[in-house]
Amino acid sequence: MSKMKTVKAKSVHLRTPIAWGGTVEAPLTKPIHGTAYKRTEGVIQIALANGEHTEVRPNDEVRISYDPVGVRAAHLRLCHGGGRLKEDGTPVCPEVHPRRIGTDKIATAYCDALLGHYAKNPTTKAQQMVKREQARVDQINERVGRLMTERPTPSKDRMRASVLKARISLHGAEHRFVANMARDYGMTVDEAIALVEREYDMVIDRTPVVA
Repeated sequence: MSKMKTVKAKSVHLRTPIAWGGTVEAPLTKPIHGTAYKRTEGVIQIALANGEHTEVRPNDEVRISYDPVGVRAAHLRLCHGGGRLKEDGTPVCPEVHPRRIGTDKIATAYCDALLGHYAKNPTTKAQQMVKREQARVDQINERVGRLMTERPTPSKDRMRASVLKARISLHGAEHRFVANMARDYGMTVDEAIALVEREYDMVIDRTPVVA
C-alpha cells in the first residue's frame, strides 16, 4: 500500500491526480482525491473531489501521494475508459485510473487521455453517441419483436368471448345487444354465455340490468 509523503507545495506536480492530506500544520484525518493548479505566482490551488478546494503557499509543507487509489483517498473519481478505442483497436484507457479534478464548483473530473483522443478525433465522440443510440434502438426493437413472436395469437373463441364479455359487462347478459352479437356469431345467448364463462373461468350473472 502506498504512503503519504511530506513535500513543499511548489514541488507538487500540477494537473496530476493526487491524494491530498492537507498541510503539516493542518493535516486531514483522511486524504482526499484532488489536483494541484498554479493559480497565481504566490498561490497554489488544490481542487478537491468533494468540491472543497483549498489554497496553499509554495513553501508550505503539504502531505500528498500520487497514488490516490493506493492510499484509499476519499471521494475517488475514477476513469474506466468507457470502452473507447483508438484507430488501431487498442483502448484509450487500458486500465482504471484516477481522473484529474477540475477547479469548478462541482469539481468536474476529467480524463486527459480521453480529452486528447477527442481532440485528435473530433468526430469520435459524436460517432460513439450515434452508435450508442442505435444500439439502444436495436435493443428496443429486438425486445418488441421477441414479445410479438412469443405472445400467443388468441383463438377465434377467445376473441369472440372478449367481445361478448364487454357487451355483457356493459348491458347485462339478457340485453338484446348481447343476443344480437350472439346471433352474429351463430350462437344462442346460452351458448354465448357458456363461451365467456369457459374462456374467462367465470360465472355470468344473468340478472337483468335495470336502467
